[in-house]
Amino acid sequence: MSKKKSSSRGGSSSSSRRGGAASARGGKGAGGRNGSNDSARNNKVSPGPSSKTPYVPAVSPLSYTSEGPDLSEVSDPSMVVLLKLLSKKDETTKSKALEDLQVKIAGLEDVEDIVLAAWIRLYPRLSADISVGVRRLAHTVHGIISQKSGKRVARHMSEVVGPWLAGLYDSDRGSARAAGESLNAVFGTQEKIRNVWAAYQPDILDYCSNVLKNETVGSLSDERQVSSDEAESKFARVIATCVHTVAHLICQLPPEEIEKQSGKYEDLLEMAHLWEFGGYDDPYLRRSIYRLLRTCLVNQEGFILLSLEVVANALMVKALMSPQTGSVTELLDAILDLTSHTYKAWISVTPPRQKASLSLVVEFIKCGSQGGSPEYWHKVSKMITLMPREILPKDVEGVTELITGVLDGIWSGPEPRSHITAAWGAYFRVCYHMMATGEVDTQDEVTAYLLRDALYPVFEGFLLKNVENAQFKLPYFGAEICATGIAMAGAMADAQIANLVVKEIWEKLERSIAGNISSDTDQRADSPDNRVNRWHGWVDFSAEILQRDSNCVVDLVKESIVKIFLLSLDRVIKEKGENVEITSLLESLLMRCPKLLKIEEVKKSVASFFADHAPEFMSSPSWRQVLSGLIACAKKAAGEESFQRAWDKNISALLISSLARERKETAVFQLLKSTPTLLQGKLPFVQELDTYVVNKMRESINTDNTIGWGIMRAAMASSGTVISEATISTMFLELLNNLSPEEEDRTMRVLKQLRLVPKEALAEFARSENGVGFLSTLLVLTGSPSDEIAIAAGRLNKILEKELSNSSGVLVSSLLDVLLESVLEPKDSDPGLNFLAERAHDLVHRVPEDEQVALIEKVLFNEDQWRSSLSPFLKKAPKLSLAISNPIGGAIFLVKDSQDDASSGEIARDPDGLSRVLRMAVFIIEFLKTVGAHERKDEKAAHILRGITDDSRVTLLKYLMLVSVLANDSVTIRESNHLWNQHSSGMEAEMLEFVFESQRFFIESLKHEPEPEAGGADRIPGYIFKLLDCLMCMSKQETPEGFYSARILETMISTLSQDGKISSAQSQSWLKSIDIRKGQGIYCSTAILTGLSELLEHTKEAEKLRNGLASDIPGIPASEAREAGLRKIVLLNAALPKPGQDTPALPQQRAIFLIKHLLSWFEDEAFAVNPSYPVIAEASKAITTVLPVVKKLYGEHWELICEHVANCWAMCTGAEETDLPVIFTSLKLFQALKSLHKENDDFKDAWDGQADAIHASLMGLLRSSRIGDEHDQPRNLCNALLARLTKGIDLRYIGSPEETYSLLNVPSRSIQEAAFEILHRHIPSVQEEVSVEAALSKEENFELSLPQELLSLVMEPPTGDGALELDSECGMSWSLRGYLLTWILIFDHFENSSFKVRTAYAEALKDADFLDPLFNYTFDILGHSGGKPIDASKLPFETYTLDSSLENSTNSTWEAHRLLTHIYYRALRHTPFLVKRWWTECKSRKKVFAVEVFTEKHMSPLLIERELSSVQAWIQSHPGGSEDDEMAVKILKAQTIEVTATYPIDDQSMEMRVRIPPTFPLRQVEVEGVRRVGLTEKDFRKMQLASQTVINFQSASIIDGLALFRKNLALHFEGVAECAICYSIVAVTPDRRLPNKACATCRNKFHGTCLFKWFKSSNSASCPLCRTAFSMYS
Repeated sequence: MSKKKSSSRGGSSSSSRRGGAASARGGKGAGGRNGSNDSARNNKVSPGPSSKTPYVPAVSPLSYTSEGPDLSEVSDPSMVVLLKLLSKKDETTKSKALEDLQVKIAGLEDVEDIVLAAWIRLYPRLSADISVGVRRLAHTVHGIISQKSGKRVARHMSEVVGPWLAGLYDSDRGSARAAGESLNAVFGTQEKIRNVWAAYQPDILDYCSNVLKNETVGSLSDERQVSSDEAESKFARVIATCVHTVAHLICQLPPEEIEKQSGKYEDLLEMAHLWEFGGYDDPYLRRSIYRLLRTCLVNQEGFILLSLEVVANALMVKALMSPQTGSVTELLDAILDLTSHTYKAWISVTPPRQKASLSLVVEFIKCGSQGGSPEYWHKVSKMITLMPREILPKDVEGVTELITGVLDGIWSGPEPRSHITAAWGAYFRVCYHMMATGEVDTQDEVTAYLLRDALYPVFEGFLLKNVENAQFKLPYFGAEICATGIAMAGAMADAQIANLVVKEIWEKLERSIAGNISSDTDQRADSPDNRVNRWHGWVDFSAEILQRDSNCVVDLVKESIVKIFLLSLDRVIKEKGENVEITSLLESLLMRCPKLLKIEEVKKSVASFFADHAPEFMSSPSWRQVLSGLIACAKKAAGEESFQRAWDKNISALLISSLARERKETAVFQLLKSTPTLLQGKLPFVQELDTYVVNKMRESINTDNTIGWGIMRAAMASSGTVISEATISTMFLELLNNLSPEEEDRTMRVLKQLRLVPKEALAEFARSENGVGFLSTLLVLTGSPSDEIAIAAGRLNKILEKELSNSSGVLVSSLLDVLLESVLEPKDSDPGLNFLAERAHDLVHRVPEDEQVALIEKVLFNEDQWRSSLSPFLKKAPKLSLAISNPIGGAIFLVKDSQDDASSGEIARDPDGLSRVLRMAVFIIEFLKTVGAHERKDEKAAHILRGITDDSRVTLLKYLMLVSVLANDSVTIRESNHLWNQHSSGMEAEMLEFVFESQRFFIESLKHEPEPEAGGADRIPGYIFKLLDCLMCMSKQETPEGFYSARILETMISTLSQDGKISSAQSQSWLKSIDIRKGQGIYCSTAILTGLSELLEHTKEAEKLRNGLASDIPGIPASEAREAGLRKIVLLNAALPKPGQDTPALPQQRAIFLIKHLLSWFEDEAFAVNPSYPVIAEASKAITTVLPVVKKLYGEHWELICEHVANCWAMCTGAEETDLPVIFTSLKLFQALKSLHKENDDFKDAWDGQADAIHASLMGLLRSSRIGDEHDQPRNLCNALLARLTKGIDLRYIGSPEETYSLLNVPSRSIQEAAFEILHRHIPSVQEEVSVEAALSKEENFELSLPQELLSLVMEPPTGDGALELDSECGMSWSLRGYLLTWILIFDHFENSSFKVRTAYAEALKDADFLDPLFNYTFDILGHSGGKPIDASKLPFETYTLDSSLENSTNSTWEAHRLLTHIYYRALRHTPFLVKRWWTECKSRKKVFAVEVFTEKHMSPLLIERELSSVQAWIQSHPGGSEDDEMAVKILKAQTIEVTATYPIDDQSMEMRVRIPPTFPLRQVEVEGVRRVGLTEKDFRKMQLASQTVINFQSASIIDGLALFRKNLALHFEGVAECAICYSIVAVTPDRRLPNKACATCRNKFHGTCLFKWFKSSNSASCPLCRTAFSMYS
């Protein structure tokens, strides 16, 4: 250590301070602060940088012992709390307080002075806190407070400027960024911040000096609160920030500013312990010291020179002796800078005893790079070269120590791969430097030692593989290291060193290598592996040297390489390829050292070798090496004519050689694979090679020869290089011919190999004249029934599409034709339409934009294609029931078939049953979706579609909507047309999506087209006008096609009207263009009226039209109602206001005339005999619409209307398809009548008089509705309306319920629920009457059971027809719903029933044995069979109503689970003993356990609570006091639920307890006697068992058990004897009789039911006691 200097500052010595720092570093104790010194300082606030008295705090503001601020004068209590929390020890508390303080300060307009002063006291310590989060927040809050305080913070700057600026150098980047952001926020610009540095330079220096002199680990942290590691880290960070701050001042401030405070800088920089931090454990602190040194050397060198000895000893002794991981590069930079500035630095060093300066350096080098960069080794060698000669070793011993130290450093880690070359370079540099410098008397000896023992072993070990010392063993990339050593020798300034290296090292190496090549003796003595390794090293070294820049040594080595190459070539020729090792050396040299071929001598020798000798060697053991050498030479000489002849000669020789088949295949594969494509067109094609490759491919197609496929792929990759393009084309054609869906194995082999073929070769063939056939074949294969072939072909197709993205228009057009042919004429193997649409989209986008429009018009098909495909479907009239949902109403009744229905067999279809026109439409929609035309977000797609002609757009929209309308009808009513003939839920879902997408595209096309001009009709683009004219023309024809066109026209007009694109003038012109009242063009007229309904709602023209049509109808007699009348009514209904419109339908008087005339038609005898259903339906519709207009009028027409409704239902008893329009309109009329019947007295009287008849007809209509509506939307609408109207119907109208039971089995949810709703109200309402009849009936005549009609519906759970498909979007299957609703009705019989009736019902279920299948079915669906039951806590299963089920009607899983859970709950309530019997007999233990857990969790709590509520109600209804009500009952709810019954006996009491298990009623209740009085134990036990039997095996009712117990006790004390069979006085059977059958012999009495069971079980009529023949005793 250097001699310590004393200091007069602060009254303490620097040695004591250093001791404090040292102790802090060691983490033990703290010191260095003098109490007297602290008391001598004052704590005056500096007014600013101009103050003469510097800020010197009495106690360091960073110390944990510093006092907190005085908060007594802070006015805000919450602020006081927050500031006090900042002095706490816990970092979470401080962080939360800082966050809250940040929010609070940000919300203030100004900060109090006392709060500012308090914060100034807190900030320094918070900015140096151990917690990163606290430091970040402290800087942020300080910036906010400073901003809010404004200029007032200036007077406190001297106190906080030090920690604030030091925070910029926090080791945590987030904290440093927070400090910088707060500075920028307060001062605004970098110029102002620089001024702060300059203005407060004295205060900053005072702060840093104070910290560096006085702070220790112990003063900064309370080691009672923090760990020693955290304390050390905080100390190092604080010191480092101060050092960085001082460095910043020296670096950034002008020299004149620094000069003003030179004394302070000198005092600070002369501290020995400051520089000793270069050996501290913390790398960040070490780096700060090195940065300070380098900064001083650059900007203020004088400060360092004044303390050179201190600095030099700290860095070159202390630092070098300390670990430098993380800072080693910075340390070397500092030492190099110091050495460069003054050579005296090394001389000033005072090393420890018995050590020299060099020894310290050697020890440092032995540690390796210590995690530094590769530059470490360069800096180490540079440090040694800059060291004074006095320090460097002077003899062999010293040199050996230095060299060994470098080697130890290389191998100490070991060093990373990236460092090794640099490390050995440093080694060579040090060796050469030691050869060039040294004492004269020892120089020769040192040089000889270095050449012999330090350098030669390195080269010998790698090139000759002769390593004696492990330290000289180079890694696998040793060639680079050797080349570096050789090149470095030639670059030395001393030429003598280069000569010595050549003479003493290289010449010896050259002789050894040449000898190894030419000497047979050495080769026999050496192993082949050693020779191969040695030659590989030589080849690698040669390749490296040939790339080095020229110098005297490198040039000599290159000449040696040429000599050795020629020597090896001669040896190969001499031995005729028999020596594989020598040939391998030649091959390696040719491949790795291509620069050799630039040397003329080498070039001639090689050319001669391959022309004259190599062909003979193709059959030798060295054929592989010769071939590789040939390919290597081709890279340089391929264009030369002489080499081309040699190439042809060698390849031909290879193919006709005597090599074995496997070797020849390998050789060809190597040739094809290794020849680079850059030689394309430079090498001659060899015909024998082309033929060989084609034959190998043919062989592989049949045998799947792996090497043959490899040769094929390699050949295609080398097309135009080794193999001709014609041969490649031939190979592709052969592969194409072998792609067939019928030959699956062979096709898969070919597809697999084609996918492995280079993409460029595939694309080139696809672009050729045969490419279209190839691509079309692939397209067919993508739709192969074999998933394996389809996937493989699809993947190959995608590869080709990507490669052909910029193909020519002709190719794309041809491919598109093939694709569209697959749409129009599908084959079994064709792919799906989605796939074809995607491919069409890809093809269109391959061509330039100006060519895309033509391709899109081709994709959209032309008029002839659409017409021919759609024509068969436009000749069949639609189903009449579609009038219910048809947008143009009753016009459907006027449609007649154009010809006989085309048979579905005559229409071409694909394997999925889709007709051609449907395939075209679906393909178009999928294509438009792919293009993005639906969303209208893709401007490019929209631009492309706008580019097609108006005629093409009209054709597209017209036919697309025609197909959509037909598809919609087929979805609405299954098989209503033959657009497709394979019906399934999946197909219907696809068709629904098609209908939705096509209509959406149609509407979007109408809405989002740009308007050509503003105003008038010009707001509609031209092509839309064309489409309107076309549809109007077509809809004037009274054919199915005209009707369908009118439907499209109505949609189009309605859309344009809603969008505001149809003006009033335009609508008027349309109305004038057709004479509506003449009834011509009725489809077109109806469509226009319906489409313009909203636009014409309040217009006079519409009112005039309605009045005119209504006035026309009274002039039509009943005889003409079928034709002229129907037309007028259809037009009138189209003109009348729609529901929701507030316009009066007709004037009141005209409306009543209309109604009366329409009703007169129905009274006509001829019409009544042969009624017209369309006329009735349309008339009912018209009456319903105008009915509100005449609701106040009196007259007999009200009774006629009611009769009309009842007659409509009477004539539709079959509910056939043609009846549905009449049913629907009459139900609508009934609904209107029901809502208006109280409007006037005549109406009300008519309604009341017809109520019985009309409701009876309504129920008759319901009972006749037995046709399913799952795939019939009109029928579904009728049934739904019927169900709504029968809901809540008075039960007196329902008639016999037996006729309604079977409706639960109708395939219609609406009908099922209507029947259920009625029966669900009816059944419980009649049970009281049934119970009374049962009570009055005699026992022998009592027979009661559940309705057989109901039981027949639950004989077996539904399993077929998708009954268990609970994920269907259509809801639960009708069969499952009917089955479950029936069970609910069965359990409804138990409601309001007596015990006797309930028992009879339960016995009926038991005898029928229907519950066991129900429970097995239930728990299979609920998941109990698999041990994973559902969670029933979210299911409202206690009650079931249709209203609650409708909320989740489409969630079939939820609905089924709720129904099943409800049924199980009802079974536990009403038939617990039957559930218990099933549960105990169940053979699946998993199911038993799951059911028990499920019941205990979800059912038992509800059932127990219900039972206890019943007991509580029974207690309240029997308060006690009378003779019959002497028993008192108490309920105890604890861990075990108990019901205790107490029966008073004189002054004592009899007590019995009923314990209810948590799994009630699956587990039995326990009845136990608590206290008995006046009974024997045996009799008391009998009474308990009787009560327990009643509860557990009959009703599960606690009340029944308690009542039985009470009656038995009362009768016992009255002297009544018990039954000798059941041991109970009162029978446990439902009749609850006393023993009344006495034996004539023994006189014992028995219950009749017990005696009957005894006779039945014993098969005899003897008395159970005396065993004599039983005869009654009276």
